[in-house]
Amino acid sequence: MTDRYRKKPVEVRAWKISLDGQEPDWVREAFDGGRIDWCPAGEGIYINTLEGRMKANIGDMLIEGVKGELYGCRADIGTHYVRAKVRSTIATLKERLAETTDDLTRCPNCGGPADNGHDREVPPNPYWCSKCSES
Repeated sequence: MTDRYRKKPVEVRAWKISLDGQEPDWVREAFDGGRIDWCPAGEGIYINTLEGRMKANIGDMLIEGVKGELYGCRADIGTHYVRAKVRSTIATLKERLAETTDDLTRCPNCGGPADNGHDREVPPNPYWCSKCSES
């Protein structure tokens, strides 16, 4: 048995607790359903959990887990979730860019290497190969 584990990468919903009135819909639903309440002094929220009532401060993260459970997370720890999503988004964008670039370097007519037409004044289609653009 090992004492070290790696947390599975899962996507969760999170909200950085603030007083700006810009809560997402799922947070408003949690307020309406009595799952969370504002602290009387406005310094954070109370989260009603199976373990009891927990407090999360302004600037902390409210996280909805994979089974719909709500819990608070200190701001310095919660930012790891945001960073992980940003890294995931960047990786996805890089993959899409590579696919798009590959599409742009292939002639849509025959699939051969595209010629961007820089050697002609007005190419019929800048991404067709020279063979297809001549016909």
